[in-house]
Amino acid sequence: MTRTTTALAWVLLAALVVPGQALAQDRPAADGVEGIIVVLDGSVDGIDEVVASADGDIDVIARDTLSVEVDDPTRAIGDLTGVDGIDLVEPDWPVRLAALPAPDDPRFGDQWGLANTGQAGGTAGVDVGALEAWDLLATGVVVPDGSAGPLGNDVVVAVSDSGIDASHPDLVDRMWRSSGQLAGCPDGSVGYDWIDDGCAAPSSNGDGEGHGTHVAGIVAATMGNAVGTAGLAPHARLLDLRFLDAAGNGTTSDAIAAINVAIDLVEAGVDLRVFNASWSGNGYSSSLAQAIAEAEAAGILLVAAAGNEGADNDTTPTYPCGYAAANVICVGATDRNDNVSSFSNHGTISVDLGAPGSAIHSTARGGGTTVMNGTSMAAPLVAATGALLAGCGVDLADIRTAILGGVEPVAGQTDAWATGGRLDLAESVRLAGCDGSRIAAPGAPGPNFVGGTGDVVTWQPGGADRFAVERTAVGGSTWTTVADGLTEATADLSALPEGRLALRVRGTLEATGATALSPVATPVVIDRTAPLAPRIDFDRAGVLLDGTTWYPAGTSMHVEATDRLAPDTSAGSGVEPHDVLLDTHGPVGEVQVADRAGNVSPPTDPGAAVDAAAPVVEIVGCPTDAVEQDAAVSVTVTASDIGSGLDLDPSGTRPLSTDTPGPHELVVEARDHVGSSTTASCSWTVSSADGTPPTDPPPPPPGPAPPPPSGGGAPPAPALSEEPTEEPEEPAAAPPTEPTSPDSVERVDDPSPLAAATSISRLRFADADATRAAADGRPAQHAVLVRDDAFADALAGASLSGDGPLLLTDGTTLSTETAEELRRVLPAGATVYLLGGVGALSAEVEDRVTALGYLPVRLAGATRVETSIAVADELLRLGSSPARVMLARADGPADNPTAAWADAVSGGAHGARTGTPVLLTPSATPHPAVMDWLADHGAAPVLLGGTAALSDAHDELAGATRVEGPDRASTAIAVGERLWGVASPFAAVTVIGGWDVDGWARGLAAAGLAADNDAPLVLVGDDVLPASTAAATRCATLFLVGGTDTISAGVEASMREACPTQ
Repeated sequence: MTRTTTALAWVLLAALVVPGQALAQDRPAADGVEGIIVVLDGSVDGIDEVVASADGDIDVIARDTLSVEVDDPTRAIGDLTGVDGIDLVEPDWPVRLAALPAPDDPRFGDQWGLANTGQAGGTAGVDVGALEAWDLLATGVVVPDGSAGPLGNDVVVAVSDSGIDASHPDLVDRMWRSSGQLAGCPDGSVGYDWIDDGCAAPSSNGDGEGHGTHVAGIVAATMGNAVGTAGLAPHARLLDLRFLDAAGNGTTSDAIAAINVAIDLVEAGVDLRVFNASWSGNGYSSSLAQAIAEAEAAGILLVAAAGNEGADNDTTPTYPCGYAAANVICVGATDRNDNVSSFSNHGTISVDLGAPGSAIHSTARGGGTTVMNGTSMAAPLVAATGALLAGCGVDLADIRTAILGGVEPVAGQTDAWATGGRLDLAESVRLAGCDGSRIAAPGAPGPNFVGGTGDVVTWQPGGADRFAVERTAVGGSTWTTVADGLTEATADLSALPEGRLALRVRGTLEATGATALSPVATPVVIDRTAPLAPRIDFDRAGVLLDGTTWYPAGTSMHVEATDRLAPDTSAGSGVEPHDVLLDTHGPVGEVQVADRAGNVSPPTDPGAAVDAAAPVVEIVGCPTDAVEQDAAVSVTVTASDIGSGLDLDPSGTRPLSTDTPGPHELVVEARDHVGSSTTASCSWTVSSADGTPPTDPPPPPPGPAPPPPSGGGAPPAPALSEEPTEEPEEPAAAPPTEPTSPDSVERVDDPSPLAAATSISRLRFADADATRAAADGRPAQHAVLVRDDAFADALAGASLSGDGPLLLTDGTTLSTETAEELRRVLPAGATVYLLGGVGALSAEVEDRVTALGYLPVRLAGATRVETSIAVADELLRLGSSPARVMLARADGPADNPTAAWADAVSGGAHGARTGTPVLLTPSATPHPAVMDWLADHGAAPVLLGGTAALSDAHDELAGATRVEGPDRASTAIAVGERLWGVASPFAAVTVIGGWDVDGWARGLAAAGLAADNDAPLVLVGDDVLPASTAAATRCATLFLVGGTDTISAGVEASMREACPTQ
């Protein structure tokens, strides 16, 4: 196998270095650093400079990422920083084992960490609860073929360490063995070895230190074979990723390579779910952070040892423990009496929990057992727990939740780590539902509005066959059963009074008694009261004739209705204000509306009719032959109208002029009361007194003489769409080539995204109480409310903002500025969409919206993915087509958080324009819920961004097409060209800070503004104008959303000056 990293000896560093800088000035670079990590920008620029800086090997450790041996890292970093083609240069920090030397006594005790009976001075029960957990798992997990037990179910745990003695009798049967998945290695290989630069052979003993073998035994030593010890997950498999040498030293670049191998194996179909990192280093590495983020996208839990300096990791961080990533769990060590081990690092922010790490008995290199101390011994107990939970079907996020949520609180550990306690495997098994209580949850009950056409709600049954429906107040926590013992996934709510409530379904599998709760449906509105008769007005004046008001065809009739129960009862189910285009001739008739629950209002008769028929006018008796001069000739004009009647009636007899020889014409017009008109004409010729027709046309009217023809002959007739123009006497000189500015520039420069959203709403929508004729803007149909400091649930909301503002608020209470804008823009009873659950927008926010007189409708799911699906369902209910949806990434790398929203925001403006939904999905693989939704609706997904945003696995979705550019700015341009159908350069654009931390908020709020102005969304840096954006915005009208701190004056000036010469 081709070597992918260099094997450099490292020592620990004690200082944190900011990525992108040279080594910190207050710390020399010579602390064991023997290499650098170089990240290229995807081009070949900069390669020559890298080669020139190298004093040893140059190895590829990931795409565009190199490990380079250098003698002087400080010099090399200085030389390469800022070179074209190089994105990042950083030290290749040393790492080390997180273990302490073993005690002198080789026969130290048994495995108290699994089952503490008080042996060797310990406290009974101070353990991880292994025996109880194994019993729970043995009854709670079904093993289909019986070939593997329930305690890990062949889940693969990657042990990145000093190697594993694969010939050890307690480990030989637990090793994972490649069958073609490990690139470059023969079948049967058990891992990869960066120290000896090769594949880990079957039954080999590549562990030169003994640490990795000890860690491996803690995870998965064979149980029940009368040999040595038992691992906590004895049915798991072990992958040997050796990158630490016999002295326990290694490099960050090799650690990155090990993580990348694990990711590759996941992509090859290996059930690798956990990566154990019983090592640490003091240097921050952006490249290692990126690799860990990519592991998260692959569904891998990384368990890290906290380190053994007895130090505070929050102030003196070690890594990978110190990375704040959602897939990292950092573990400190405890002893047999629940004390924090004297050597263990701690930290109430960075260290998550404790686990047994003092005097731990496990497998020894060369056979037998030995005792070791260290956070290195604590971490594999948590890694094994992850494998056990993964083996019963729990996903990454829920594994982390169950491990940290199951911690047993310990008084002496409160100030040591974030959870204040020790690993409790048995409780984690229960929380994850791996004790036999786990079944697929029922779906949320729906629809959200009932009572008008029936009181029935239904749901997906999940894994249950018996159901109970429970209710509580919106935002409440006390649940009451309203229907029980149901065998079908349906319930009748007719016994409940009208009002707003929250519903959930408790499902039970009768055979086992296992239960699961559905997501909460809130609010569910029971509304059996019809709306009031609708209020109607028209967008133009009509004419009242004989009790009927007549309107011309093309008039818009605006319909509103109040659907509100008594204030002391609850909100109704709402009637959306809407416009009806009147284009059919005749009476409008009675108008009724239905609310969302199906209740139909009393009728309103507007006493209106549409006059879609133009008047008819005819001239009878028009001469066909020449008329003698001074002869008495007349015609008869008749006019009629079948609609509103004639306002201008030319009917009657008309004498024709015959006193002047030559051609004559009579034109008459008939006009009805709504302004439609029709003309008729009669042409005749008067002969001269001697009876001959005139030979010359009548003279032209007074005025300037026409210009002479140029070049001889008659001048060409102008085209129909042009006016004749005078030719200049001589050709004019070409104007000087001066660049011109865009037609106009408007900037929304409010200091906060919340204020910007309010300003945009005021630009777009009229006051709700203004008369329609006098109002600036158009009426809003609803409003969309999102949290102002987190984009997760907000990303799909732009598609709802075409007909109503998207506003921001504090997540815990309704912001005053936002409340005032809702009052201004919405009539009483209008809908306000709340995006996300109560963790995003609290119950108090919902109550405040209700108190303002509006109907809050919460669109939420378990994650941002399910929330985007809820938004898509609502868009379909409002009339959007399911034929095409946009798919955008739901996540981004930890060190580049703006990548998580850029493509979704670019697509959101198109969604506001067309009502097309934006669904979110993980970057690595399509989310199952998204796949189900696409299949259910027959929707063809448009993938936003390249394969770094959405992997090529998404291209396999039925009907998938991809809209992408080489970067996020180029992808935004591609959205404008391909989805908006607008040729580049665009005539108008909406500009946001595409790398600004708050850019998502301004971009979502501006989506409707972009749609209103047919101005696609484009991205700029705070002081950088990307080349793709510059090329696509030449001479465009600019709508800048953000102050000069997000879109600098220099960027604006560059866009103004980018016009080609005229």
